[in-house]
Amino acid sequence: MKIFQLFALSKALHYENFSWEEKKMKFLFVFLITFLPLSLFVGSSIFIYDNFYGNKPFENQILKDLENFANSKANLIQEEFNGVKEDVSFLSNSKEIKNIFNQDLIYDVNVVKTQIRLNSQRVSKNIEEFLILHPEMTLEDLLKSEEFNKIAIQQVGETGYTYVGSMVDGIFYFHPDVNVRLKSYNTWEDIFPDIWRLIDDIIKSSPCQDSEGFYDWKDINGVIRKKYTYHSCINAKTKDNYTFYIGASTYIDEYSETVRLASELDKELRNFQEVHDYDDLILINKNGDIIWTFKKENYLGISLNKGVYNSSTLSKIYNKVKSDLGISVFGPIYSDLTNENIILVTSPIFNYDNQTNKNNFIGIIAIKLKNDYLIHLVENTYLDGSGEIYLVNREGEHLTPLKYFPSEQRHDINSERINLCFQDYYNYYLKQGGKSTEVIKKSGIYKNYIDKPVFGAHQYILESGLCLLVEISEKEFLTEISKKTDNSFKEIIFYFILFSLIIIFFLFFIFEYFFKINLIEGVEK
Repeated sequence: MKIFQLFALSKALHYENFSWEEKKMKFLFVFLITFLPLSLFVGSSIFIYDNFYGNKPFENQILKDLENFANSKANLIQEEFNGVKEDVSFLSNSKEIKNIFNQDLIYDVNVVKTQIRLNSQRVSKNIEEFLILHPEMTLEDLLKSEEFNKIAIQQVGETGYTYVGSMVDGIFYFHPDVNVRLKSYNTWEDIFPDIWRLIDDIIKSSPCQDSEGFYDWKDINGVIRKKYTYHSCINAKTKDNYTFYIGASTYIDEYSETVRLASELDKELRNFQEVHDYDDLILINKNGDIIWTFKKENYLGISLNKGVYNSSTLSKIYNKVKSDLGISVFGPIYSDLTNENIILVTSPIFNYDNQTNKNNFIGIIAIKLKNDYLIHLVENTYLDGSGEIYLVNREGEHLTPLKYFPSEQRHDINSERINLCFQDYYNYYLKQGGKSTEVIKKSGIYKNYIDKPVFGAHQYILESGLCLLVEISEKEFLTEISKKTDNSFKEIIFYFILFSLIIIFFLFFIFEYFFKINLIEGVEK
């Protein structure tokens, strides 16, 4: 009842009658009846929450942060790949590129040189294998052998051929031209000094060294024409100690028209390459021959379907693109042609046949990205560089450096999260087909590729066969928890003080307005 009496009396009294001491007492009273209960309420709430939930909210928040970071990085990579794919698609559908394949254009004589070299090396290897399998055969036996003659003398291109000469006496024992066969190379020392020098170089080299070059030669019509030859050593001998070299040659003007036709296209391709700053641009025809590269690498002109490169990495990619018939991303994968890890974005090229109403496969275009391309894209900006972010393909090959392995070594890695990521990847396409799938959480606590407990998240990159993982160790997680706890505690204290002050001043002015009396005297009365 006294509280109601105080409320009634307050309206009749005036605030000006209060002394400074009375005002302080009134403020202290308001403070005590607001701040202490609020402090008890907030403190007990924090205590109960901490005992029931502990670090769980912070754990969930960090996992969510990891998910968001993985998603943002995956989107960045996806956008970059989409840009490269658009370039590949543009080139594969351009009429100019299709003309290169339709007309079998060759832009550079280096293609011819490579093809001749590979033919020479292939036949050299075949002869070596034959001689090793027939150690009892003499030179006379080889001359009589129809099988050996077929190996030694083969057609190269339209006008070229292979021939075999002796390292012992310099005689052409196997040659398609009867006017040359069984004659010494010294016969042409004065007439055709260039070819004489090329043969002399390989015969007199010790140990045997291949020789190659251009020379003039008189054709069957008596016309002097330019030829190119490549001589390969044969590391085997007959029973009577004859050793040989193999030569492969062709007339250069056989290719002159295609070289001329492709010159303008070569300029356009180079302009495109330089504008986009890719590492290389590679054209492969339907037969598996590499007919153009920006960098003119040593794989220019080689065949991926036959010879020594038919089991190479690039050959496997070529065959996969032919079968998949879509834009694909490969790598980083080790290339035995360039002795480095490469990233290729490829597309098949088709030509529509109006007669059959079908798209005919005519070749493949491949854009080779720079080796640090992915490394730059997945640069770790999470938690000030702590933790780890990396890309992995379906085969378990890591495509970017790993925190726990030396960067110069390649490793096949696996973990529960990697498997879940690719299952998630697979589920995406199942859902696109209308099938129901199990929901896979994109983050969690698990053991990484070295069996170490981590907190991590994953995200797949569509149409690339790649998964991206972001992980932090338990120690890094606890450090982050500590930071978040400190920040949260500071925020709680700040808002508690702010809220308390607002309540105190609000109640203070309420008391000012309604009571305006000396509280102590009012209670006594």
